[in-house]
Amino acid sequence: MTAKTVETATETALDHLANKIKASLTRSDDLYLTAGQLCKEAKAMCKAEGIKFDTWLKQHGIGRSKAYVCLQIADGRKTVDDVRKETADRQKAHQAKNKAARKASKADPSEDGEGDDEQEDDMTPEHREMIKRLTSFIKTASPETLAKMCKAAKIVL
Repeated sequence: MTAKTVETATETALDHLANKIKASLTRSDDLYLTAGQLCKEAKAMCKAEGIKFDTWLKQHGIGRSKAYVCLQIADGRKTVDDVRKETADRQKAHQAKNKAARKASKADPSEDGEGDDEQEDDMTPEHREMIKRLTSFIKTASPETLAKMCKAAKIVL
């Protein structure tokens, strides 16, 4: 067997493992163990061939984080339930952070660059109607028309 034949056989085996890992990850969360065992095998083959495992994962469209979680499950360092709980906790924390940020921006509208309430209170109904019509026009106008209007009004964008 030549070196080229061995290299081709290894690549084919690694490609086959990549496809099995992807299939395990897409079918069911309960197959994380199978995917982890396959990742472990692929990692050993990559090491033997001098291929970086992370590069191999990227080339085959397998997420690095997901692969390492699967390896932890295969090694018994984590369970699928642990992973599910960690994901749920992380999502809750992210949602709480976003909710707090939305509340803060609603509490101080001038912070996000919108007009302040005092100026709006000074507007006449005619001004409000004009703003409403202009906003509607801007949303529907072509870029060329808007560019001409800005040029005529000497507005620099």
